[in-house]
Amino acid sequence: MKPNDEPKWWFPKKEFGWGWGLPSKWQGWAALLAFPVLLLVFGPLASAVIGNLASILLSIGLTVAFLALVVVKGEPLRGDTEGRQERRRNPATLLRRYRIAASCVSALLILLSIPLALKWVPKNLVYGFRTPGSLAGSSSHWFYVNEVAGVAGMAAGIAGLSFTWLVVDRLKLSDIAKGRAVLIATVVLIVAAMIPPILVS
Repeated sequence: MKPNDEPKWWFPKKEFGWGWGLPSKWQGWAALLAFPVLLLVFGPLASAVIGNLASILLSIGLTVAFLALVVVKGEPLRGDTEGRQERRRNPATLLRRYRIAASCVSALLILLSIPLALKWVPKNLVYGFRTPGSLAGSSSHWFYVNEVAGVAGMAAGIAGLSFTWLVVDRLKLSDIAKGRAVLIATVVLIVAAMIPPILVS
């Protein structure tokens, strides 16, 4: 595909391996970001209102719907051998897409953490750092746990953006290795952000 051509598929084939890679159009990014948000919001809501079975069925339904969307809007996995080989010779494209994906996740983490850090979110079953301890305790304990979660989440998001755009280029790695390092660092930071609120809850 030429640089000036508009991508046809929401999800192009992976440059390495088999399957689909990161989105090449804004619709694909919207679907990719909406999927975990819908799971996080409607899963606990269905569990609280209807029951755990409904939450499980809803999660399965959303997952199947998302996979079906990827198949329908994704680039066919067969054919285009020449274009596939051309993409493989350009690891910088893979690094750029990894950076965009990691940046979107870090930015979303920051946006979701701000209301928690400012104690704007009252006790509920949908949004916030929900553990048996934070839900069973007083409102002041809920706000304290979620304040800690918000501060940790913002710190992780800022650290993720800093690593993605400032630190990774200083590493003496190939573009492919840099892309993997960006994704691994983002996941590690998200997991690390969950530790402080768990300890205080």
